[in-house]
Amino acid sequence: MNKNSLLAIGWDVGGWMGNNHGFSIIHWNKKENDFKWLGKSVELKIPAASIFSLDYIIEKVTEGDNLDLCDYEIVIGVDAPLRFPKKFKEFINGSAEEFRRPEKEIYNPLAYRETDVHIYETLGKKPLSAVFDRLGTNCTAAMVHLKKWIEEYDFSLQPIKDKGNNRDIIRVLKWRK
Repeated sequence: MNKNSLLAIGWDVGGWMGNNHGFSIIHWNKKENDFKWLGKSVELKIPAASIFSLDYIIEKVTEGDNLDLCDYEIVIGVDAPLRFPKKFKEFINGSAEEFRRPEKEIYNPLAYRETDVHIYETLGKKPLSAVFDRLGTNCTAAMVHLKKWIEEYDFSLQPIKDKGNNRDIIRVLKWRK
């Protein structure tokens, strides 16, 4: 792997059925500190009876340029929640403790993860909730793909599980005014 080359793949996650998954790729030559967009940003539909492979995404974005993923450090930035809140999972599985209305929505453990609360308290911005903001379809689509890519391409899911191998998946946030 060339430690001087990094591919950053941006994924604006859509739902399961629409043609609204946005992908962009940028190449960073770290030695020369030079950035270059690869191909064009695209909107794709999840292939029928399948899911996205990284090779498929790269082929569509770069319009057929062949890239050997082994030659790059890779970061995938995902604009979707990557997990449901722990308390929400306990709630739907019937094992949740007694629940009371919180002072503010952001402090509702059924809707927001500790990470979301930290972002709110640190930056003053409230992320969208996978449970409360109709993002469930995007969240589940992202989770299915990440599981496959972690298994097939040995990615780390940051900050949950760091394998220290320069192949990372991170959540990115868009701030809406």
